[in-house]
Amino acid sequence: MPTIYYPAIVERALSGGYGVFFPDLPGCVSAGANEQEAAEGAEEALALHLAGLIEDGDPLPKPTRLDQVVVEPDIAVAARLLERFPKGVNRKGFTRSWKWLVLSRHHAWRGCMG
Repeated sequence: MPTIYYPAIVERALSGGYGVFFPDLPGCVSAGANEQEAAEGAEEALALHLAGLIEDGDPLPKPTRLDQVVVEPDIAVAARLLERFPKGVNRKGFTRSWKWLVLSRHHAWRGCMG
């Protein structure tokens, strides 16, 4: 199955920790206490963001090549990543499975909060 790769930028936060953003997908972000956590969250953020676009019937944006991504000079870039997304998947099945994952995590989180 072909795959689409979206560039992601990992940046150091001024207050500590790391954030990840996708230049081609405004609002698609992740964060973590360290680079690993932020990068792992980026994979889920990408999938959820794209699932929302698919569900709304919006086209998936064409990804910028990693070597062509321009980052503002005031951003403390820690790393550049490529996150993958399967192209040509069964769109309905994909969004259903991600909705289930989000709901399960939501209920697990609520259970932890008492």
